[in-house]
Amino acid sequence: MGIQDLKHYCFGQISWRARQDMAPNTAEFILLGAYRRDAYSGSGKDGLPVRGDIILDTTGHTSLAFGDGTFMFILKYIIIAFSEKENWILGRALDPVTERKTILHTYPAPADPETEGPWKAGIKSTHRQALKEHVNNPGRGCQIETLVEFTTSNGSPVAFVPVFVNAPQNSVFSFPVAVAAPDGDSLTCRLATDVEASGNAGGFTQPGRPLVPKPLTVDTDTYVVTWHTTGTKPGQLWSYQVMAEDGKSKAGVEA
Repeated sequence: MGIQDLKHYCFGQISWRARQDMAPNTAEFILLGAYRRDAYSGSGKDGLPVRGDIILDTTGHTSLAFGDGTFMFILKYIIIAFSEKENWILGRALDPVTERKTILHTYPAPADPETEGPWKAGIKSTHRQALKEHVNNPGRGCQIETLVEFTTSNGSPVAFVPVFVNAPQNSVFSFPVAVAAPDGDSLTCRLATDVEASGNAGGFTQPGRPLVPKPLTVDTDTYVVTWHTTGTKPGQLWSYQVMAEDGKSKAGVEA
């Protein structure tokens, strides 16, 4: 059984840092996304993408919503890793104008004047995998968000998990979430809510009840994900999302 999400979209990560040196209220975003390799053409011997190729996500229409009413539609990625065997590519989003490996955005104010809180930025995709093997979120839309605010924060936490984790059946297994804070702040880690992971109430289900007896968990302080896979079957695909927080901002990662 694999914990993965593979029809089109199968992994996503977002983080940001303040770039007040460039302009007031300016954020520099780093976005990573993994997708089904055979959904795109590339320079590989098999005609599919390899490291260094650039793709435009016209399949999943992945976009970046900055939270201030502006969007960057259909992201372009440079491929930084791939697997022929597991049929995935991992890309880093490019600025559509400069093709830099980061995306700059200047906000109209340090915080959202409507909510008096942080701007809520996020990656959105319409294509979580819809194969019958995907148990908990087949065919649902995807969202991975972060909070952007310039009065108290210099950036978000950064979280990363493996694109794929092959899990044993009917057994307890664990793997770590790699997290870091640019400001050196204390970090915590938790499972994302359904709204954070999809944009809608009830739009995302973490592994667990009612589909299987035991829920997937993440330790708040050690950032270790643990799951007892009782009730799962070979060949099943499961998706999950984790949120890292530092008290001022947050950043999600999903696989």
